[in-house]
Amino acid sequence: MSNLEVIGNYKNGPDQVIPASSFKTWNADGATQVFLSDEEAASYKPKSVYTMLKETAEDYPNHPALAVKRGVWKYWTYKEYFEESKTVAKAFIKLGLDRFHGICIMGFNSPEWVIANYGAVFAGGLSTGVYTTNSPEACRYLADSCDAQIIVVEDVTCLNKFLAVKRFLPSIKAIIQWSGIPGAPGVLSWPELLATGLAEKDTELNERLSLSAVNQCCTLIYTSGTTGPPKGVMYSQDLLIWTALQYKINSLLKDTEECMVSYLPLSHLAAHLLDIYLSCVSVSTVCFAQPDALKGSLLQTLLEVQPTCFMGVPRVWEKMYEKMQEAEASVGGLKKIILSWAKYHGLNYYNAIRDGRYSLLAEVVDELWSSQSMM
Repeated sequence: MSNLEVIGNYKNGPDQVIPASSFKTWNADGATQVFLSDEEAASYKPKSVYTMLKETAEDYPNHPALAVKRGVWKYWTYKEYFEESKTVAKAFIKLGLDRFHGICIMGFNSPEWVIANYGAVFAGGLSTGVYTTNSPEACRYLADSCDAQIIVVEDVTCLNKFLAVKRFLPSIKAIIQWSGIPGAPGVLSWPELLATGLAEKDTELNERLSLSAVNQCCTLIYTSGTTGPPKGVMYSQDLLIWTALQYKINSLLKDTEECMVSYLPLSHLAAHLLDIYLSCVSVSTVCFAQPDALKGSLLQTLLEVQPTCFMGVPRVWEKMYEKMQEAEASVGGLKKIILSWAKYHGLNYYNAIRDGRYSLLAEVVDELWSSQSMM
């Protein structure tokens, strides 16, 4: 009897923890033990991805969840976020997605990317991000490795990489392109995907959710493949949500008060965890940067959005530092003295916030530095 047949006997999902004999598994349909204790970090009651987003949508239905600038800023509330994720999940099921099969998502960070991710998890599939820099052969390798049945791409450039190897992937049942006119016959647009889901009742989705367990794999994160074939790591719903909650607690994030900028690849674990799951457990607003963010537009997005929570790789921080140094070098006299003073006290201000202290003067310094540092 396969793991899938055993797991299929448990229908108390989506928040159930099914029996497991080990803390590890290498089977996509396997389950792992969940460590619980009375200690604060381990006392959290496991919760499914579906329940997490559903509860946030119920508690804060009108709070902005996602934002993207396409001429003007377009927003999704948490209620819209949850409902569209459900719609996509129903569409995936209708298109033939089986449990524990991959949904490859390839494109720059966007609302459609994260909604496709939630839809994949709700439907019992394995959300699998694909780097936009991947070659067609690398796309083939990932799709074959995760037994992908659905491909979701941003544009024709991404689409063509999968079309070039589609003949080697007989398990593919549907391809969706979320931006622009679909680049090939049979490829669905995002509106067509939503229409497919809206035409379906919740019956089949509810059946999938009843089979869902928090200690099963829901996401595959692959390495970039620089030292050999990409290697996939399995993440359970419980692991993703628990880690996001610990990050929220340790970073002192406050519900409904945070804003983030999404720009690092969502196919990488760090961005995937923060932009998709941390944002939800902290009821944050995620603003998506432009595709050329790392080529220069990120700074403008940061100035426009004013995020309260930001993650960057070393090179990003170095670029910011260089920009600030240029700004300081371009002024002299009293303004230079004020900028140096503001930097010093601005650092103390953020350290005070981190440590639970507060200073009105420091807030004034912060406003002064924000308005002058990028001149």
